[in-house]
Amino acid sequence: MSHSTHQQDYWDSNLDIQNLGESVDPERVDVEQEIGFWRTPDQLWVYQKMGNIDGKWIVDLGGGLSMNCVILARKGAHVVVADISLERLRFLRKIVQRLGLVDKISLVCTTAEEICLKDDCIDIVQTKAVLIHTELLQTLSQIRRVLKPGGRGYFVEPTTGNPLVKVYRRFFAPREWQKLTRYFDRNSVRTIEQVFPQRQVKYMYLLGFLAFIWQFGVKSYFLFKLTMRILNTIDTLMFSLFPPFKSLCWFVTIEVQKE
Repeated sequence: MSHSTHQQDYWDSNLDIQNLGESVDPERVDVEQEIGFWRTPDQLWVYQKMGNIDGKWIVDLGGGLSMNCVILARKGAHVVVADISLERLRFLRKIVQRLGLVDKISLVCTTAEEICLKDDCIDIVQTKAVLIHTELLQTLSQIRRVLKPGGRGYFVEPTTGNPLVKVYRRFFAPREWQKLTRYFDRNSVRTIEQVFPQRQVKYMYLLGFLAFIWQFGVKSYFLFKLTMRILNTIDTLMFSLFPPFKSLCWFVTIEVQKE
């Protein structure tokens, strides 16, 4: 079985916004709550960097069941959700129809390594925990191809650095993740730099990842936001005082631009 076929089979069978394999009814998804959970410090950094996106064409690569496309569409963008899983796109379509955003959000079933869009047609490409599931260099080349000159990419990807996250991945995360993922390391960042010399890198979540227990464990939006605010403040201070701690981060966020 090829890597892409394995990926497609797994995601087709995992129709869960949390990606933990639970069975979810798209008609019962609390969209506004899920949007709240999505607006984490890494995503807020990306939205700030994007600036005014009214009328822009944005590819949400691997956007599957995330509410990111809803946020971007409500900001005025034309969003193309490109995902390998047809079943996840069908799930998402029901939510998009319910929200009346069919004219703002298009759904395309495609692999990241062969994005079925024309050259130089997209203003922005965004990913979150998607590049770790792809053949990185091939996917980056495709992203560069579809971006317009001056177009930008925003990649939010989990890394190998945080020792506590390593414990979670080994003992508590779905075991299938070990077969599907290649978490980012310094070589991954260097690969991005090869394709996109113009880039800005920001490391996030030293202790902040602990807040996600209130999303993926015992679900509480209030405690999630409160804990995230406190821990993210501590993380920011720690990175300022001890820059080497960035190597222990959970996520790296990267802004790139096509020449």
